[in-house]
Amino acid sequence: MRVRFLFLGSALTWLMACSAPAPQAPQQQAQTLRLAPYLQVCQGLNQRLCMVDVSQPEDPQLMYTPIAGFDYEWGYYYTLQVNTLRHANPPADASSLSYELVEVAQKVPAQGIQRYQLRGVVPEPGVIEATRDGYQVLGQAFRCLKKALCERIVNLPSGQPVDLVFEWQADAQQPLLLKGYEVARR
Repeated sequence: MRVRFLFLGSALTWLMACSAPAPQAPQQQAQTLRLAPYLQVCQGLNQRLCMVDVSQPEDPQLMYTPIAGFDYEWGYYYTLQVNTLRHANPPADASSLSYELVEVAQKVPAQGIQRYQLRGVVPEPGVIEATRDGYQVLGQAFRCLKKALCERIVNLPSGQPVDLVFEWQADAQQPLLLKGYEVARR
């Protein structure tokens, strides 16, 4: 009898030790974000374009996590009211933060012709490509004044990072204009 209670007690202790802790509700905080009128290359599992938080202009930060409910348009400065959710136990490959749009407080177009540089783009399949409608780098449409420049970019050898220079012409209907590129310095 005593052995049964000992066994039963051990089994219950073992089961309780193996059970997952109750999930905690994420902590929520209201926050104002200011976004740059351009995206920048960021590296996670794969290369992609990330928004740039310029809330502290002297220390801009790449935003690896998208903002739920927000559609970014190149060429606009944004001031956003968001809820920032801090997750206690995120998956190993995920951020501990998530963002939900509350309000677009301000959307101001960048004035005139803006020049942007995407630094460290690594040509790999699907990164710089010709599409049915033109060309894309990391999903962002672009065009070239001379087709030969776009063809050179699309056919760059894999693995060697390049810096791409674009102009944006203050027209949301026009894709970025590729002005040139150079092999990135390491």
